[in-house]
Amino acid sequence: MKRLKDGVENLIDQEYRQSSEKYGKKFASYHEAYGVIKEEIEEAQVELDAIYKGFNSFWDGVKHDIIPINELKYLARHACLAACELIQVATMAHKATLGLKRESEDLKRQEDEA
Repeated sequence: MKRLKDGVENLIDQEYRQSSEKYGKKFASYHEAYGVIKEEIEEAQVELDAIYKGFNSFWDGVKHDIIPINELKYLARHACLAACELIQVATMAHKATLGLKRESEDLKRQEDEA
């Protein structure tokens, strides 16, 4: 599990770097951070709902002695997509911990004035 966790943390770092290049290293406000994180959580929830749907279909197949291969593929696909969305949640939460653009700008301005 440690190796998997380390791999996920590396993916979070990669996602942060890519996101930073496109959208900047910090959020403009905590309201913006909230909105972005909320959107990622909602997208993850959609995938989690699909996982439950696939899991229930899998169980229905098992109960009726049907080989539920398609249900397992569906479950695996949506579990992977959920993992991706949760990596984005972690990435945006990390980005929010770095502070705000204006905080950095204010600090730089204070340093320049000193």
